[in-house]
Amino acid sequence: ALKEAQTALVEAEAQRLLATAARNGSEPHLIVAQYPGWQSEQVKQLALILRGFPGTVTVLTGGAAPQLFVARSEDVSIDAGQLVRALVAAAGGKGGGRGDYAQGAFPDWERAAQALALAADVVADARN
Repeated sequence: ALKEAQTALVEAEAQRLLATAARNGSEPHLIVAQYPGWQSEQVKQLALILRGFPGTVTVLTGGAAPQLFVARSEDVSIDAGQLVRALVAAAGGKGGGRGDYAQGAFPDWERAAQALALAADVVADARN
């Protein structure tokens, strides 16, 4: 029952993020959010759900120790692994992954917040 409730929470949050994502007419749509109270598995699940929606790049942090989760939909050419490496390098963390999904870790929440603040610029650079 608890796992079902957690799954429902993650799915509801995915819908909320999609509904409020900045729809400025340019692709990809960037979703950036922080979940310090969530388990890392829940944040990963959220990133993977959002990956299923066209035209999205998702950058999330969460977990007991601050972790970074980056996912992009199939129709977006940005490399999630490169995005993670750029974000963690700028904030003293480490990480990597493949083209559509990657993750990393930070020494503390302050550095995780710094990485999230850089996400829009890093995605814009990757798009060009």
